[in-house]
Amino acid sequence: MTDSVRCWRFACKNPRCKLDIWLPEDELSRLALDPENPPDVYPSIALQCHYCKQIHRYSLLPSSSDRIGEDLVSPDHREGLDFVFLLRCREVYCRPLPLIETWSNAKSAEGQYAVRLANAQHRKWESLTCVKGHPIPYQQM
Repeated sequence: MTDSVRCWRFACKNPRCKLDIWLPEDELSRLALDPENPPDVYPSIALQCHYCKQIHRYSLLPSSSDRIGEDLVSPDHREGLDFVFLLRCREVYCRPLPLIETWSNAKSAEGQYAVRLANAQHRKWESLTCVKGHPIPYQQM
């Protein structure tokens, strides 16, 4: 397992899904970096599950119950991930949430492309909020 990397484990917050989502720590830290305040990272992210396509907010704080573990994970058991864009509530002083999509690294390149295309086609949310609890309005892309 020489290709194994340290991953943080999250569980999809959709009660009908609850998929384990293994996110590589170094990639997640890079994607959650606040470009206005480096080396700070955003305290939370919006994460799109590649299985059910739902988007929920997850805290990156070590004390958060959102992070349910960490371990060394092989490439075929961890998710691919990428930054999509920043989501903002309407409050001027709130920090945005980076939206991050995931896909299964166990799939072929063609399979990964199909998942990412489906992610983009189903990218919506109903009750997503910023860290302070303000609603983030849905924005048609």
